[in-house]
Amino acid sequence: MKKNSLSHKDRIGVFVGLFVLAVIVGMLPTDQIHICNGSGILYIVLIIAWSTSVQSRIMHKGIRRLLIFAGVQMGLLFLSRCVRYSLMPEEVRLLEWSWYFYYLFFTGIPLTAFLTALCVGKEEKESASMKHHWLWKPEAVMCLVVLTNGIHGQVFVIDRVSGDYRYNWFYYVIVAWGLFFTFASFTLMMVKCRFSTVRKRWYVPALPAVFFASLMVIYYAKGGSSPQIAGMNLYLLQEVFCLTFITLFEGSIRIGLIPSNRGYDELFRLSHVDAVITDPKGEWVFGSRLYEKERSQDCFWGKENDRMIKQSGRKKGNTGREETGEKEADRDAVRTAGEKSGTEDGKCCVPERTKIEELHGLREVLSQAEIKKQNGAEPGEESEMENLAREKEIFGEGDYRIRKEAISGGFIIWREDMRGIRSLNEKIRLATEQLEEENDLIEQENKIRAEREGYEAKNRLYDRIAQAVHPQVEKIDEIFAKETQGENFRKDLQKAVLLGTYIKRRGNLMLLSRQSDYLPVAELCMSISESFEHLSLSDVFTNLTCEDRNGVIRAELMLLAFDLFEEVLENGWEELNAVAVTLRREELFDMEIAVSTERLLIPDTWREEECKNYQASIAVRNEDETFYLKFTARCSLS
Repeated sequence: MKKNSLSHKDRIGVFVGLFVLAVIVGMLPTDQIHICNGSGILYIVLIIAWSTSVQSRIMHKGIRRLLIFAGVQMGLLFLSRCVRYSLMPEEVRLLEWSWYFYYLFFTGIPLTAFLTALCVGKEEKESASMKHHWLWKPEAVMCLVVLTNGIHGQVFVIDRVSGDYRYNWFYYVIVAWGLFFTFASFTLMMVKCRFSTVRKRWYVPALPAVFFASLMVIYYAKGGSSPQIAGMNLYLLQEVFCLTFITLFEGSIRIGLIPSNRGYDELFRLSHVDAVITDPKGEWVFGSRLYEKERSQDCFWGKENDRMIKQSGRKKGNTGREETGEKEADRDAVRTAGEKSGTEDGKCCVPERTKIEELHGLREVLSQAEIKKQNGAEPGEESEMENLAREKEIFGEGDYRIRKEAISGGFIIWREDMRGIRSLNEKIRLATEQLEEENDLIEQENKIRAEREGYEAKNRLYDRIAQAVHPQVEKIDEIFAKETQGENFRKDLQKAVLLGTYIKRRGNLMLLSRQSDYLPVAELCMSISESFEHLSLSDVFTNLTCEDRNGVIRAELMLLAFDLFEEVLENGWEELNAVAVTLRREELFDMEIAVSTERLLIPDTWREEECKNYQASIAVRNEDETFYLKFTARCSLS
C-alpha cells in the first residue's frame, strides 16, 4: 500500500535527529564553527517542524493558533540569539538590546501556555485568549520595563566599565511570572481532564519539562553560564527554556490533555468499514483492515478485478475510445472480473455479484473522468463507461452499493451493505400494509359505530317528538273516529288540520334544537304564521307582528312559547273569531296573544315549574270581551 507522507516513526526519527545534531553543533569548539548561530539555526528548523506538525494535528482553532504562536516566539528567541552573537563587541547598545529581547519571549511563552490551557475543553467560539486579553496588558508593561532597563536599571544593574551585571528586584518578578503561568497551565489542564486514564499519565509531559527546568536551575546556579565537559558547553539557556515548553506541550498532546487528531489512521484501519482512500489518480493510499482482507482473498475488492478495472478505465490517446466493440469489451472485462472475484474457492460470495462487481469496476473510470475534466475535456468526450460510472456511483444495485466522495488530497471509496436496510424496509413495508389493513377495518368500524349512534340519536329524537305531540295525535284520532256530517264535520276537519300543523312544526323545531341551543325568532314566526294560514280557512281573523326576526333565543324557550300558543288556540277553538300575536326580542323575549273571547283560556300557573326553570313568566287578563296573555322570558341563561 502506497504512502504519500512520512510515517509516525519516521517523523519521530527526524525530530530526534535534528535535536541530536543541534546539541552536537552547540558543543563544538568556537574555533571550528560559530556555535550559537549553527545550533540556533538547527533549533529554529526543529521548532518550525514541530509547529508544522501542530498545524496538522490540532483541530481546535484557538488551541492551534496559540501553540503556533508559542512556536513563533521560540523561533524569534533563537533568532535574537543569533543576531546578538553576530554583533561586534564594541556595539554595546545593540548587544544590550538584543539581550533584553530574550525576556519578551521568556514572559510571553508562559502566558501563551496558560491561555492554551484556558482554551482546552471549550468550544472554538469561546476563545479564552479573547476573554482574557487583559493578561496581555501586564505582559506589555513587563516588556516595556525590560526594554527600558538602560534608563532605570530595575531589571539588571550593569557596570559599564567591567561589563558585569547583577539582578535587580524586577528580574525576580519576571521569574515569578514565568514559573506561575508554567505551573498554572499544566495544573489547569489536569483539572479540566475528565479521564482518569489520562490523569494517571501526568508524568509523560511533567517529567521531561521538570528535567529541562532543572537544567535551567543548574545554569543559574553556575552564575548564568553553561556547564562544561572537557571545555565544551553542554547547553545554553534558550535551548532548555524552549525544550521545557515543547516537551510540556507535546507530552500533553500525546496523553490527551490537549485534544488532537492523532491515531485516526489506526482507527480507520481497525474499523469495520469496508473502504479505501485513493489519491486523485485513483491509486490506493490507505485501506481498512476489512478491505485489505478481501483484497488479499481476491474477493469483492479482488486483485484480478482491480486489474481489469484499470484496463477498462485506461485512456487510449487524447481522442478517447470511439469504437463500439472496445466499449463492449470493457464492460465484458469488468463483468468477468466480478464473477471471478465472487466465486473463486467459494470465498466471500456476494449476492448479485455481477452487478455489484460491475459497480466496483467503475471507480477507476471515475478517477479517469475526473482527470479528464480537470484537463478541460468537453462533456461530449466522456465515454459511455464514464457516464455509466457517474450514474452508478450514487445509486448502485444489488445488495451492496459503492459510494465515492472527494476528500482533501484524493477520494474515499467505500462499500455499503444494503441487506440490513432492505430487510428493515421490507419489514416496514409489511408492517405498513398490515397497519393499513387494520386502519381500514378500524375506519369501517368507526363508520358503522357512527352510523349506529346516529340512528340511535335519531330514534331517541323521534321518540321525544312522538311523546311531545302524543296528545294532539290522540285528538286527531278522536276527530276521525266520530261519525259526524255537515257543518260539524267541517269544523272538526279544520281543527284536525290545525293539530297536524302543530305536530309538523313542533317536530321541526325539535330537530332544529338538536343542531343548536339557540334558534332565530324567525323560526317561531314561521310556525305561528303557518297555523294562522289554516285558521284563515275557518274564517278566523289573524294578525302576526314580529319586531326582530333575526334575534335568537334559547331553543327550549321557543318550544315552550309555541306550546303555549297552541294550547291557547285549542282551548278557545269553539268561540275563536280573531287572534293576534306580537313577538318582541329586545333585552327580554315577549310574546303577547290576544283572543276574542270572554273566557280565561290559560291560567297564569300554566307549566309553572318549567317556566321557573327557563326564567319565564305568564300574565293573563280579560278586558272588553278579549283574552290577553303576555309571555316574558330571558333570551339566554347567561
